[in-house]
Amino acid sequence: MAQKYLLEAINAPLVPTDVFYSRKDAIEYVKNTEFPKVFKLRGGAGSSNVKLLHTKADAMKFVNRAFGVGFGSYDKWGNLKEVLRKYRLGKSTSREILKSLRRLIVSTEFANIHGKQKGYMLFQKFIPNNTFDIRIIVIGDRAFAIKRMVRENDFRASGSGFVRYDREEMDERCVQISFDVQKRLNASCVAFDYVFDEDNNPLIVEINYGYAIEVYYPCPGYWDRDLNWHEGKFISVHFIIDDIVNSLQEANKV
Repeated sequence: MAQKYLLEAINAPLVPTDVFYSRKDAIEYVKNTEFPKVFKLRGGAGSSNVKLLHTKADAMKFVNRAFGVGFGSYDKWGNLKEVLRKYRLGKSTSREILKSLRRLIVSTEFANIHGKQKGYMLFQKFIPNNTFDIRIIVIGDRAFAIKRMVRENDFRASGSGFVRYDREEMDERCVQISFDVQKRLNASCVAFDYVFDEDNNPLIVEINYGYAIEVYYPCPGYWDRDLNWHEGKFISVHFIIDDIVNSLQEANKV
């Protein structure tokens, strides 16, 4: 939720997002908006805690729950479905299935610490016909990218396990926007997720400071801030270490 206000404050091209902190305001919004809409909780990686609300009736159920009993921070049934999906694709193991089944009874430490998610409702505009998203990661003056394909019969790409790496698959407009927004945020490391609107304009879905580093090992190269392409394999965390070392060296010179 915080990034909605942060990105709006710097005029970043964010997918239109609305947050409500009272049942009355949320109900009024539902009555006067068009559906479908994307519902999100404050946290959740790999598309967890992200749902598509198709109708006003769907939205009203979520509003009542959001300002009632609330939502668990960990979606145990959603996690089980995702593990089974990946198992059928050969991307998960029977051990992961057993772990997910256990979590139906014993929740995660994260969920126990954070408790119920309640007292707010977040809607994001649903942009149809996106069969993928583009993930751009900027570290200092370098950017690298992957394309993530959506799940079958779904709209979510993050965590799908279907990843493409070829440079030709990436829209360099996303790279340029990422560098511009990263500079305005004064961020040392930030990840951007993009979809494309009806006019094929890239829009930021959300941002993050962390990422699963092993997913990016196959990246064939990276861009610098002038959008020059640097061909070759790399380990992205080394960029972070290099920037820290360079900053310390510069500080010592002063």
